Amino acid sequence: MFPLPIVILITIAVVLISMFLNALFLWLAGIICKSNIRYKKALLPSVLVGSLTLLYWVSEFFTTNIFLRIFFSIGIQSVNVILYFTLPILMFKIEWKKGLLVGLLWIILVSITEYIVFMIVIMMGLAATLFFALGSAV
Repeated sequence: MFPLPIVILITIAVVLISMFLNALFLWLAGIICKSNIRYKKALLPSVLVGSLTLLYWVSEFFTTNIFLRIFFSIGIQSVNVILYFTLPILMFKIEWKKGLLVGLLWIILVSITEYIVFMIVIMMGLAATLFFALGSAV
């Protein structure tokens, strides 16, 4: 597949792009639910979730034990989902029903977009790998 340094760079690029998009979608979910969430304030929860995601992907690179990978994956993803639902309530002082709705909208928007961004960055990495592979062959 891809060399490890390229995979790490792709992952960091995806997480950084996702952090800004996460904040945008949290802000958008707040607007849809008529909550007072500003984009600059939405960056902090986005960075927290993005840091946890980056920790998950880095652990995937360096863990060879399949059971440890599965255990860590389930744990990180569970914490991630809990953060998506609780951070709007805790950080923006929203009532819990509206906060859960904001969290649900946030996680739906982020899930769809992260998949698209991940595919785009993977294709860019594939193109860069092919470019360098073909360039070194000549």
